[in-house]
Amino acid sequence: MIYFINDNTPHEHITIDDIYKIFIIENVTHYSLIDFHTHRIEVCEKKEESLEYYFVIDLLYDDAFGHWVYESAIYLPIFGKLKELYPTIKIVLKEKKQFKSLFLKFFDIMETDVVYDMQPNNVCLFPSPISSLNDNHNMTDVYKQIIVKFITFFSKYRMESHLYDYVILPRQIKENYKNNDRTYDMSVVYDVINSITTKYNTLHTDTIVDLKDQIVAIQSAPNVILTDGSPYLVNNMFCNHQKLFIVDTITIHQLHIYHKKKYVREIVCKLNNNTYIYLPKHTSHAQLIELLQH
Repeated sequence: MIYFINDNTPHEHITIDDIYKIFIIENVTHYSLIDFHTHRIEVCEKKEESLEYYFVIDLLYDDAFGHWVYESAIYLPIFGKLKELYPTIKIVLKEKKQFKSLFLKFFDIMETDVVYDMQPNNVCLFPSPISSLNDNHNMTDVYKQIIVKFITFFSKYRMESHLYDYVILPRQIKENYKNNDRTYDMSVVYDVINSITTKYNTLHTDTIVDLKDQIVAIQSAPNVILTDGSPYLVNNMFCNHQKLFIVDTITIHQLHIYHKKKYVREIVCKLNNNTYIYLPKHTSHAQLIELLQH
């Protein structure tokens, strides 16, 4: 049997904290997102065996950092409450990624709480909204509430003082989404920074093993220089009253097309009081000096 489930499907579900709607589907053998807001779920006949409970959060772009954070990780905060209801429940992920492990650890989810394949005779819990950042037709008030709640989990980590003038996050090389991988020559940026100040720090997020350390490091300066795309959209959430200098202009185009990405950027900046300035590729040395001292 095959089910097609979207946010408005009249199917068995529970509600957590009055906003998180969780669909309950038994005996799932396979699932896929057939568009940006509909699951195609295959089920089999029930067998007389012990039930396995799974929380299914990975969607279409689970291997893309920014997508996974704002489409899947946003449901990690309720896993503890699901465990109270279903003590043996596991989060099922499509594949292991370092960025996933960082967020799991942040929300006190152990490796033993995670599996990468489903056993038959199961009960699967699918959170709603089922939605991609690329979906322009499903911007609900519930989705907005969930995003706001997610952002506030990081607000407790706030630096009261700064150690540097700038923190620089170069483009990293591990786990970049293959279809959107890019390289950036940051040498001009470093040349300009060195002409402005000696008080700067470089943060290589590929080496981070605890998300709290990354948040603290990012907040160690009033100015943050980082590359555009997911590094900007996610690390923006870890900043507080800071100015972000964004190398490249990819999101300028994306935010005109994808309404949810625009909402995420705007609500993060509003809640965290962040501002941003774009540094287009091939910006001259003189222009960079002017922009970085803006």
